[in-house]
Amino acid sequence: MKPKLCTTPLSEMAPSHLLCLRQVALILLFLTCSFCYAQETEQALSFYTWLGEEEQSEEQLAILTQKLEQLRKKPIALNQAGEKGLSQIFFLTPLQVYDLLQHILKNGPLKEIAELQIVRGFSPEFIRQISPYITCDQAEGKIPQFKDLLNKSDQELILRHSRIHQRKKGYTQKGKSYYSGSPDHLLLKYRLALEPGIKAMLLMEKDPGEQFLKGSNPSGFDFISANITYTGKGRISKLILGDYSLQFGQGLSLWSGTSFGRGADVAGAAKKDMGLQPYFSAGEQNYFRGVSFEYKLFKNILLTSFISIKNSDASVSYLSNKTAVVSNISNSGLHRTESEIRNKGAIKETVTGTAAQYNSPFFRAGITAYRSAYSLPFITGNALYRSNNFKGSFRENYAFHYNYTFLNTYTFGEFAHSHPGGQAWIQGLISAITSSTSAVVVFRNYGIDHNSFYSMPFGKNSSAMNEKGWYTGINHRVSNKWNIAGYLDFFSFPFAKYRVDLPSKGNEYTVKLFYRPVRGSEYSFQYRSSSREQNVKSGLKIPALDNIQVQLIKLDAAYPVGEHMRFKHLADITRYSKGRQSAGYGILLGHDLHYKVASGPFAGNIRVTWFKILSYDNRIYRYENNVLFAGSSVPYQGQGFRTYLNINFRISSQFRLWLRYALTWQPDKEKTGTGMEQIQGSKKSETRLQVRYIF
Repeated sequence: MKPKLCTTPLSEMAPSHLLCLRQVALILLFLTCSFCYAQETEQALSFYTWLGEEEQSEEQLAILTQKLEQLRKKPIALNQAGEKGLSQIFFLTPLQVYDLLQHILKNGPLKEIAELQIVRGFSPEFIRQISPYITCDQAEGKIPQFKDLLNKSDQELILRHSRIHQRKKGYTQKGKSYYSGSPDHLLLKYRLALEPGIKAMLLMEKDPGEQFLKGSNPSGFDFISANITYTGKGRISKLILGDYSLQFGQGLSLWSGTSFGRGADVAGAAKKDMGLQPYFSAGEQNYFRGVSFEYKLFKNILLTSFISIKNSDASVSYLSNKTAVVSNISNSGLHRTESEIRNKGAIKETVTGTAAQYNSPFFRAGITAYRSAYSLPFITGNALYRSNNFKGSFRENYAFHYNYTFLNTYTFGEFAHSHPGGQAWIQGLISAITSSTSAVVVFRNYGIDHNSFYSMPFGKNSSAMNEKGWYTGINHRVSNKWNIAGYLDFFSFPFAKYRVDLPSKGNEYTVKLFYRPVRGSEYSFQYRSSSREQNVKSGLKIPALDNIQVQLIKLDAAYPVGEHMRFKHLADITRYSKGRQSAGYGILLGHDLHYKVASGPFAGNIRVTWFKILSYDNRIYRYENNVLFAGSSVPYQGQGFRTYLNINFRISSQFRLWLRYALTWQPDKEKTGTGMEQIQGSKKSETRLQVRYIF
C-alpha cells in the first residue's frame, strides 16, 4: 500500500504539527551552514556493520568506538607486535594475522603500510580503513623513570547529560510504581594513563528516573565503577584492582564485556578472546569486581587468577518456611521505582578461579576453572522454560579451548561443563579457499542444563544453553570494488524456551553485497530471511507451535558530492508472518547529510527518516550517529518521522563539545510508549550534551 501524501494546508495544521515541521526545517537550515561527521563514530559504524548485526546491544558500539580511539592514539606496530599483539586487533582475522606474520618472516619488516597489498586478505579498501590504527614504525622501547611519569601522562575527562523532554507517566505521580528521581541521564568518565604501563579509570552514572544526591543515592551517582591497571614485562605481566572483564575461549563458560555476533565477516564466527581487561563500560552487571592478575609461569604458559566479590540486583522471594530465595538476576541496571531500589544489590556473588593458557606462534590452548558462590539460593520457579536453570548456592564451571592456524586454515573450539548442570561445546573451521574467498563452518551443541552467568556464545540464545545448530558462511571479494558475503544457519532448541513450550527449530540465511566504485562511495544490499517456531497462543492445555517467518531487505547508498558534501540514503523493507495470520509489512526510508571540512573547528551530521512499521514484531533497527563513545541502535516501530542532528565544536586542542538533538514524531498517535514510559502526545524529543577535556 502506498503511503498517503499529506495535503493539509499549513494554516489548518495543529500547532504541535507546525512546531515539529519548523524544528526539522531549522535543523536542515542550520546543518547546511558548515558541519561534518565525526570520524571515530563513522569508522566504528563501518566496522560494526561488518562484524555484527544492528540489533545487538548499544553498549557494543560505544565500546568499539573507545577501542578505535585507543588504537588511533597508539597504533599497533605491525613489525613488532607478534602473534599475540596482532590478535588483539579485533578487525584482523586469524588467517590475516597468520599471512602477515609469514610475510614478515620471509621478506623482513614492512617498510610502509601500502606493502600490505601483497599480503593475502588485505584489499586496498581494507588497508585504507585500518591505516589510522596501525604503523610500520618501531614502537618505543625505552622505559621512563618514575619521576617522568606525570610528564608523560595522558588524562581524559568526559561529562555527559541527556534528557527526554516530554514527561513520561513514571514522573507524573509519587508512589511505589513511579520513578523516584529526575529524567536526567548523567555520566562522568575519567581516564589516566601513565607510561609505560599504569592506567586508571573512574566511571559514574545516573540513569533517567534514578535519584541523585538524595534518597537511595545520597552520595550522588547510582553506579560507580573504577579500576587501576598495571602492565609490565616481568613475571606479573598484568594486574587489575577494581572492575575488570575476562574473555576466554569461545564464550561458553567465561566471557564478560563485549562480543560480536554474526556479520558480513565470516571470521566473526570465531571469537577473539582478550583474556584479562579493565572494565570501562556503563553496563552494570556483566563484569567482575575485585583483583585479577596474569602470571608468566613459563615462556609459553600464562596463568590468570581472579577473585570477584560484588552485589547483584535480584528479586528476592520467600518460601513457605520463610527461606529467602532468588529465581534470577536482573541485568537492567535501573533503580527508579521502589521495587527496583529494593532489588538493588540484593544478592552477593563471590567468584574465584584460574585460567591457564599455552601460547605458541600459531597454536593456543587453555583451561578455565572457577567457582561461584551466592548469599541466597536460586530456585527455578514454576515456568516450564526455567526448569533447567541454575538452582542452589554454589556452581563450578570448567572449560577447555583451543585454536590452531596452519597454512590457509584456522580451527577453533571449546568444551565446557557446569556442576551442577551439563555440557556445551562448539567446533569451527575457517579456510581461505583462494586469495579472495574465505569460508567458515561451525557446529554447536549447548546442553539443556549447562549453566553459566558469564557466557556469551555464538548462536541464537544469549547463553550457552539449550541450543544445537550448524552454521556456514562465505565471503568472496569479486574485485577491489565488489564484495559478496552470506551465511546459512540451522538451529534447534531441544527444550522449552520463553513463549515456546515444546522443542522447536528454525533457520536463518543472509546475503550481503557491497560495491565501492571510488573512495568515499559505498553501496550495499542485504537480504535476510529467518524462520522459527513459537506458541500458537498462551494458555493452551495442549501446547502447539506456529511457524514465524521474517524477511528483511536493506539498501544503503553513500557517496560524496563535491569536496565537502556527502550523502547517504537508506531503505529497509520487512515482512513478518505467523502461522495462518496475515503478513505484516514495514518500510523505512532515510537520508543522511554530511558536510566535511578537513581542518575546521566544527563537525556534525543529520538524518531524516520516514517509517511505517505497524507491528512490534516488524520493528527495524538502524544505527544512529551519536556523541563520541555513546552507541545508538534505535528500533523503529509505528508510523511517522524521526530526525536527529549531531554537532561538535573543537573549542581548543584540549576541549571539545558535542550536542545532539533527536526527535520522533508520530502524527497519528495521541500517546507513545507503554507502562511508565508512556508519553502523552505524538512527539518524543531528546537532547544530549557532552564535554571532553584532554590534559
